Amino acid sequence: QIFGENVRIHPINEAGSSSREVGDIDVINNNKVIYAIEVKDKDFTEGDVKHAATKAIKKTCNRVIFAYGRHATSYPKNFSTIENNWHKKGVDLTFISIDNLVQTLISTLGEPEYKRILNDISKNLKIARSKDAAIKFFEDLLHASGYSVKKSKIEL
Repeated sequence: QIFGENVRIHPINEAGSSSREVGDIDVINNNKVIYAIEVKDKDFTEGDVKHAATKAIKKTCNRVIFAYGRHATSYPKNFSTIENNWHKKGVDLTFISIDNLVQTLISTLGEPEYKRILNDISKNLKIARSKDAAIKFFEDLLHASGYSVKKSKIEL
């Protein structure tokens, strides 16, 4: 849970394989996906964004966060234009770097809550069969934020 909402992280490359899944990460309230988070740690196109937004619309979710990682070096640079185009279609689309998404979550939660969430993310990266590079990226991000990972447990 985060901010009182349930969070479901789907195995890598399997989002949408279930009729209940919308994004790579779904934020759920009252059994309804209220946010779909699409995560790309590789190059992406406006077509990838369209696919994520269209999938969300079909699943009656109108809020999409498109989080991109450090390995995404080639992608559309006109985020504002793309966001505005989808807003006109009724989709609240937001682009954010994975770094900024994690930093935002850390800064808006109290210490016990964000430590629990960070531990959950760390565990879920393994459950989702994330690449070792993704796990190392997350651990490096935590380290840069003043945390360390010891025996799969996050500490200040």
